[in-house]
Amino acid sequence: TDTPIPTATPTDTPVPTATPTDTPVPTPTRAPARAAAAVRAAAPTAIPTPSAQFSLVEMRRLDPCENRGKHNIYVRVVDAAGNGVNGLWAIQASASNAGEVLDKRVTEDKDYWVMERQAGRTDFAMFKGAEYMVYISLDGVNPASSDAALPLHSNFTDEVNCSDGGGGNTLFHNSFSVVFRKNY
Repeated sequence: TDTPIPTATPTDTPVPTATPTDTPVPTPTRAPARAAAAVRAAAPTAIPTPSAQFSLVEMRRLDPCENRGKHNIYVRVVDAAGNGVNGLWAIQASASNAGEVLDKRVTEDKDYWVMERQAGRTDFAMFKGAEYMVYISLDGVNPASSDAALPLHSNFTDEVNCSDGGGGNTLFHNSFSVVFRKNY
């Protein structure tokens, strides 16, 4: 007799499933607290004294409509607050030699090209071909500790005149505004 051979019987083998895990819900975190920095007032520092008693703060050639054909150096001396200072000597000298004094004038209340009377003003004429310097003196003889504005001259080529016909800047007809600040 033949003995039957056993055969495997097909069965469904279950596929393993992933076991769910608990996912924690994020909790808000706080930024670490920092200790407040100690506030300390800065130690006051001494303001350095300017090297010159009179500093040059402006030296500019007037535009054609400010100048209107003149040939002057308009000088003003102001204090630290911008107020005009009367009674100081402005010296006009040759640009090449501060000791060659050509003219000197005391600052006072004047009305010049700005069309407004202001303290601390004076002016000098300029002539063709010459170059000048201007500085401040306390006594009209000795130069103070002062910057010098130079070179100042009227030797510029012609520019367009003002649209209102009031003149402008032409050869030998140019002017400058020069402002000194009294530091101490």
